[in-house]
This record gives sequence, structure tokens and C-alpha cells, in this order.
Amino acid sequence: MDSLFKNLRPGLLFAGFALIAGLWLRARNLAQHPFWLDEAYSAFAADKGYAFIWNILPTYETHPPFFSALLRSWTLLAGNSLQAYRALGVVAGMLILPVIWLAGNEIERGLGRKTASIALPALALAAVLPSFVDTARLVRPYYLLTLTYAGTTWALMRAARVYREAGEIDRRGWAGYLVGIALLPWLHNLGLLYLASAALALLLLIGPLAFVRRHWRRFLIGHVIAALAILPAFLILLDQAPTWAGSTWLKFDPATVPGDMMLLFGLPGLFGLAAAAILAGYALANRPDCRTSAALLLMALLPSALALIVTITVAPVFLPRTLVASGAPLVLLVASGANRSLVTRTLFALLLISALIRVVRVQALPPQENWYGAARWLVPKMTQGDRIYAYPNEGALPLRYALRDLKMTAEIRQIPSEIPAHDPAGWYATGSRGVQSLPPWRLRQIATDSTSSATPTIWLIRLSPGLYDKQDMFLSILKQNRTASAHFREGPIDIVGLRLRSSQPTPSQQPQP
Repeated sequence: MDSLFKNLRPGLLFAGFALIAGLWLRARNLAQHPFWLDEAYSAFAADKGYAFIWNILPTYETHPPFFSALLRSWTLLAGNSLQAYRALGVVAGMLILPVIWLAGNEIERGLGRKTASIALPALALAAVLPSFVDTARLVRPYYLLTLTYAGTTWALMRAARVYREAGEIDRRGWAGYLVGIALLPWLHNLGLLYLASAALALLLLIGPLAFVRRHWRRFLIGHVIAALAILPAFLILLDQAPTWAGSTWLKFDPATVPGDMMLLFGLPGLFGLAAAAILAGYALANRPDCRTSAALLLMALLPSALALIVTITVAPVFLPRTLVASGAPLVLLVASGANRSLVTRTLFALLLISALIRVVRVQALPPQENWYGAARWLVPKMTQGDRIYAYPNEGALPLRYALRDLKMTAEIRQIPSEIPAHDPAGWYATGSRGVQSLPPWRLRQIATDSTSSATPTIWLIRLSPGLYDKQDMFLSILKQNRTASAHFREGPIDIVGLRLRSSQPTPSQQPQP
């Protein structure tokens, strides 16, 4: 027992350092940057409460409401500050690490490998992997998707090991797999791609004939139960898909695929890609059981391959952040080849160092959307009676959270209304039912109604100008009776101050459709 402890002690010490590094990377300067648009959407729904989340959110949000409901529950315990919202990602991001360890341990036991020879390098790589760290710091469902996919991978590795040893389906592994595939589609609309990958990996690990001949009842009943649990989320997806496919603003560029693949797997540049490929090659070539490594490779690559197929044939869904969960099985595959020789250990150490450097450099970059800078520029310039107009309306979401964090106040009018927008004259220009574009006659009505006529200066916020209002019609209409007095632009944020001239049309002069 004493000799075993002595052998494990260096590994446990290294694991402790990896956990500390993982926590530091995920939690450092957590409130340094404001919410960007997608995070503000998540916080907005959670702040609205459960009734909004389950009844209204599915009418405009392309993703199922489970993450928002969980986020709401978290805020009731931790509060709804910026730090509290992001703390859930830190907790879930850290939980990924022991799950990766357990999955690595199952692989070691199944292959007769030395204790911690796979689990320890997998834990270390997951702790500093840029994609895992980045998504853990965002108020989006990606970290829960990764945690669930990692747990599903553990369940499959356990089920495969027990089946090889005893010829039976392990109850804990089977239950973990079913829970995993049931949760994946509820966390994200691409969860179905992960589900398909996990199901195929299960058949690869145990064999389809084994299920058909010996365990068909368990297989059928388990998947029927999971399908019934998934059905409401699938119906939400079917309802939202036509709007998204018909009008999304996202475009697919094949030239970006190699870079996107490195981003979603968290590989630090070309060296990271080469190192991961070499180590994965060692794992694939030097194993007594090729099914385990093949299943890990399938679970790592198939979600991206399916996303590319859907992107090419239906609508763009190949986005790096949505596919970060694929990194969980890849980490295990790379770790399986990391301890084969001095060369592989050295290469793996260099991969860890380069990943750590990449994370630190990325965290030093400015925010994606500098709403703090926009608020600090805007509010001091506003005078009594001024209003902020947000067109499209979603621009008001991150601005309001930035104002809250800075303890500033300003009156904001969302055009045409708060999310979700349902103006009879509008249409959904980019695949989201929460945001509308409006025709020129409706924009003129808004520009000359009683509220606008009584506003000395309208501060028009346009998020990604030209996306919803391609000809900048609203800005042009407002300029007919107003003078541009100030302009702020940084990244996608564009703010124009429009001061009312001495003479302006009255509401009775509003043009009619």
C-alpha cells in the first residue's frame, strides 16, 4: 500500500497543479469584459423568469429552453450579477475535468494500461485547452454541452469495459449514456449531432449484432424512453428550423474550415494540430483494442462532419463554439498516445505549454463587443429628455447590462419593441424571430410619432449596421429632421447622435402605408 501511494504521489501532485491551473484560467478577471450579444440573450431570458422561459422563449429562440431554466435556477441562488452569471460556467467547466479523468480511468482499466497513464494527461490537457477555457467563461450552453458529452463518453467507455469483462451491459454505464443522449438535444439545437455520434460509438464499442441477439429489449426500451424525453425539444427545433434556414445571415466559407476545426478543438495553431494528430496516431496504432480508439475518433470528428453536411445542404450550422464539446473525446484520444515513449511525452508537454500560452494571450485581447466603452462614451453626452433608440432591438440587451454594471441609467426604446418583436409590418430578416426589420413607411411613423417628436436627441444604436437595415433607411429618415451631432463606432457597435432641428413634422404629418 505504501509503495502504491509513493508511485501515485507524483501523479496526484501533478493532477493538483492541473486543477489549480484550470481554475485560475477559468476564473481570472471573470468580470473584466461586459456581456456580448449572445450572453445578454441568455441573461435576458433567465432574468424574465420560468414562465417566460417555457412559454415565450421557444417562440423565438432556436435553442431549447433547458439551459435558460437552469441558468434561472442558478441566479436565484447566486444572484444575477455579471460575476454570478459567469460563475456557473466556471463550476461546470471545472466539473468537466474529473469527468475526463474518470473516462480516462475507464480506458486504462479496459486496456490494461498503467494507472493514470491516460487519465492524468487527459486531465492536464482539458485543464488548459483554449476551447474549454473560453467557453467556460461565457454565459452560453456550450460548457454544459461539453460536460454532458464528456459524461456520455465516460458512460460509453465504462459500458464497453464491463461488456468485455463480463459480457453484460453495465447499469451505470447504460443509465449514464441514456441520460446523456436525452440531455444533449435539450442543451443545444446541434445536440442531435452529438446524440447520433454517441449512438454510433455505442454500436461500434459493443457491436450491433450483440445488441440485436442478446440485448435488443434493453436497447429498444432505453432509446424509446430517451426519444420521448427529447421529443419536445425536437418539436421546438422543427418549428424554428424553417425561419432559420430561410433567412439566416450566416454564410458558409469553405476556406475557413481548417481554422474553425482548430478553434473548436482548442488546438493552438499548426503546431497544436500537428502534435494532436501525431499523438492520436500513436493511440490508434498501438492499442490492443482498436474499437476504443476508433470510437473516440468517431465521437470527436462526426459532429463536425454532420454539421458540415447540414451547412452545405440546408443552412449554416458549422460554428466553432457550438462544436467545442467534440474536444472531450479528442482529449482522451490524444492522451492515450501521450505516454507511449519519451518522444510522445515531450511532444505532449510542448502541446500543454503552447495551449497554456494561447489561453493567456486570448484572455489579454479586448472584448468582442466593448459595451462598457460605448456606455461611458454615450451617457455623459445625453441631456434631459434624450432617448436611446435600438434598431435592431437586440442591441438594447447588452447595453442595458453594461449600464447596470457601471451603475448608469438611460432611457432606451427598442425598435419595434422589446424581444420578441411582433410588429405586423415587420419581417424576420436573419433567422431570429425575436428581431424584425421594418419597411420605410413604418420607420417614418416611428421617427415622427409623439415620443420621437418630444425627444431632443435620439441616440441611435445599430448593431452590425446593414444587417437588418441594409440601406440604413432608419438613419436616413431620422436625418431628414435631425442633425448628426456625435458618432461612436467600435467593432459591431455603431451609435449616432441625432439632434432635433428647430422645425420638425408633427405626428399628424406621419406618412401612411
